Amino acid sequence: MTKEIFISHASADKPLVDGFVKFIRLGMDISNKQIYCISYNKGEIPSGESFTEHIKVNINSAKIVILVITENFLNSNFCMAELGAAWAMDKKIIPIIVPPIKFDSLESTPLKAKQGIRLEEIDVFADELQGSGYNFTISLFNEYGEEFKSQLDALLSKIESPKNVSVMKYETLKNEVNSLVEKSKRDRQKIDELEEYCRKLEAAKDSTDVREIKKSNMESWGQLKELVGEVKDTLRPLPREVISALFYEIKGEVFRPNRQIDYDIWDGIETLKHEEKLFVDEDEAEVTVNREYPDIDEAYNVLNQLYMFIKDSYNDTELHQTFKKEYRMPLSFNTNFVRNILEIGIFATL
Repeated sequence: MTKEIFISHASADKPLVDGFVKFIRLGMDISNKQIYCISYNKGEIPSGESFTEHIKVNINSAKIVILVITENFLNSNFCMAELGAAWAMDKKIIPIIVPPIKFDSLESTPLKAKQGIRLEEIDVFADELQGSGYNFTISLFNEYGEEFKSQLDALLSKIESPKNVSVMKYETLKNEVNSLVEKSKRDRQKIDELEEYCRKLEAAKDSTDVREIKKSNMESWGQLKELVGEVKDTLRPLPREVISALFYEIKGEVFRPNRQIDYDIWDGIETLKHEEKLFVDEDEAEVTVNREYPDIDEAYNVLNQLYMFIKDSYNDTELHQTFKKEYRMPLSFNTNFVRNILEIGIFATL
């Protein structure tokens, strides 16, 4: 006589499976005659019949196939054959995942796209059974389900883990090893880079060399912040008129404040003109800097370095996104950047 419910399991898991079959038999209020489980109730195969043929016939006639998936199940060629047969016959399959097995245990099987059910998810299991056409009292099913759950730790403790490593576990361990190897390579590369960094620092002749070496080993965001700090320190002692002239010169523009409006600016410019820190083209009212002064030349170089860094970072999407998120403005070398980031007001020009 064929049965409606086929329980596929590893023989090594008999203590757990016996408790599981008892639970669903009592919870669904059905008899042993409706369940095919080779290890339950002293076996199912009549004397003299072919083992494989008997199992094939019962899988073929089963309404649903329940897979009790444990480490032993995944390590059993026969269990995997039963899984494959049920899948090939397009049977209603309910995979029950037994701890410590996880859902990804199905990834290397024909059921990789199918959601399993945790052994303790009694309500989900009940929905699956009822969805397969079985009618039973939910309260009774839950009662026996809770009783089974209370015995789980004891039942699981009686199961021996497989002595051989399953193909799935082997693949998992192999992937973990490969991942560690790749991480080791990256770590080794990072160590080599740091050692080279240290050698450069040891060979540096002065603080300027050290600063440049440090910047070259930073990520772009760190380089930008370092440059901004240098520019702020270098510009701080300079008059605002000199900084304005520097800004426009680096931008390739001309600092040309309005003589009729910007009286105070021109008073300062005239003073700096007499000190020869600024040059003034009287006809064009154009103001430029005298880079013969070391502090002005240094400021020009540092500010120009920042300008070129921002200009060259056009394709650095991550840097621009980080800047925009941090300062709520696009990254561009303009008066808004100078005012908000360098904290220096630039005089307007015509």
